[in-house]
Order: sequence, then C-alpha cells, then structure tokens
Amino acid sequence: MINDSLCSILFFIFHSSNGVPVLHGQDSLTTYYVGNMNLIITVPHNGQKAPVNISDRTKGCTDQNNNCVWSNNCSPQSSSCKAITIGDGYTKNIAMKCYNRVHELTGLYPHMIISELRRVKMDPNREINEATFGDPIAIQVYNDFHGFIDQAKNSFSEHGLLIDMHGQTHPEQWIELGYLISKHKLVNNILDPSTSSIKSLNSRFNNISFESLLRGSNSFGKLLNDYSYNVVPSPNNPDPTASGNYYSGGFITKTYGSSNCGNTDAIQIEAPKSIRFNSSIRNKFARDLGDVIVTFMQTYYGLAKTD
Repeated sequence: MINDSLCSILFFIFHSSNGVPVLHGQDSLTTYYVGNMNLIITVPHNGQKAPVNISDRTKGCTDQNNNCVWSNNCSPQSSSCKAITIGDGYTKNIAMKCYNRVHELTGLYPHMIISELRRVKMDPNREINEATFGDPIAIQVYNDFHGFIDQAKNSFSEHGLLIDMHGQTHPEQWIELGYLISKHKLVNNILDPSTSSIKSLNSRFNNISFESLLRGSNSFGKLLNDYSYNVVPSPNNPDPTASGNYYSGGFITKTYGSSNCGNTDAIQIEAPKSIRFNSSIRNKFARDLGDVIVTFMQTYYGLAKTD
C-alpha cells in the first residue's frame, strides 16, 4: 500500500452522466471512475495538466555509491539520473473507449484511475522519490493515484486483473505485454511464474502450463493475435528476439500484480505509435481490446460484481 490511509486523499465526488461515481484527487489531478467489477484500468502517462506550483522533474544526482538521488536541489546533477518525462499519447482515449466497450458487453463498470498530470511533473509508474523529486504537491497527487488503486483492489472479494495502459515508439510497431518477465528470460526460456505479475493466475490453473498462459494458446497475446494484432509475447512472437525492443512491466505492474502476493494479477500493455496516432485504427483497437479483456476475464476470473 502506497500511503497509510485513504483519509489523506483530498477528493470530491460527482456522478458522471452514466451514473458512475467519480472521485478526484488533489486539484483534480487524478480521476477515479469507481467501478463495480474485478477489473482495474490505469492510465499513468497521458495527463495534460502542468500547474506551475509543481516543479518539473529534471535531473537528480548520484551519491557516493552511484545511486540516484532524485531531487532538483542536489548538485552536481547527473545525466545518468535524468527523469523520463515523455507522455504516452492517446492512451487515455484508448482506455476510455475500452472501458465503455467492457461495459457494453458486460453491463458492469471497470475501475479506472487516470493521472491528469503531465509526466514531467509526476510519474505514477515510478517509486515515490523518482516519481515526484520530493515536490510536496506531486507527492500528494502520487498518493492519490496509488490510493485509488488500493481502494479499487480492496473492493475485490476474490481474484481480479489490473491492466496498465501505456504507449511506446519502438520500430517493431508491435503491442508489448509486460508480465515482469525480462526480454532475456523470454528469449532464453527462463520462465518462472513465481516472479511474474500473473503468479496468482498460474497457481489457480495448474492444469495449464505457465508458458501457455504467458505466450501460448491460453494467453492474452493469443486473443490479440486472433484480432490480427502483432503482439509480443504471443504464439506469433514468443519473444522479442535478442535484438528486439520490449518493455516487461514497470512499477505499477510490480506493485499491484501478484508477483509478491495477493489475488490480483497485472498486465502492462504498450501500444505502438502506429495504433495510437491513427484515429480509425485507435478506435478499432480500443474496441478489440475491450473484447479481449472480457473474454480473458470470463475465462480466468469470472465477471465478479463488487460492492
């Protein structure tokens, strides 16, 4: 759990036009669509707000052990401790359309948490020091984002799934699914379910091999392959190859997936620029992704209604 108490979150509530409760954190810099099912969608890197009272994340410094000190006030600054500040264009748009498609198919609403803050100000997909550079308002917004995920997870009575929505610009233009299995391990077939973000899923379906759940006929990637998407890992691309680009999952996937403990699995989805920046392709992908998520949920999690 990121913060000690949800009581620290400063929020107000309104109901959207479809009757879904919506919570807002500090200065409306985090939005939480409160769901009623065992699915969470997070969008950490497509915020557009950049208030001047929050410092930009720039470069930190290194200590005597060459570890990064994430602060704008240290010196000398080091290029090896430069914050990543590029956002993931159109991932909020994809997530919203996917959210609507899931509701259309199931009658239920996913939980969805969105950072409205530009990544240069705060990065929810990093640990708190790198994420905020110690800025007090950024820390509050960070705690809002992660507190809302905790709130959503705590509403689950049984197993659940978190989808962390991202974008990348790798030249392969494939969809990258992150399960905390590194490129090296995928390429060399070092597949340990105990360190993956779908550890719980694997333990519940011990009649199916972990490899099949990860990249075979029973995988999320296989369902996307069935819609003609180029995906790694999947039956069509079991691994990125030694020279390929691949993101295996970040802080959100590690923190809220089942690699450490618990019954909630997590998958990081990295959509390529070719999908995100073409409106017709993007809209189709969002709809198809909703279809795939529902099929995956029905198969492995059930569509459990939560309080």
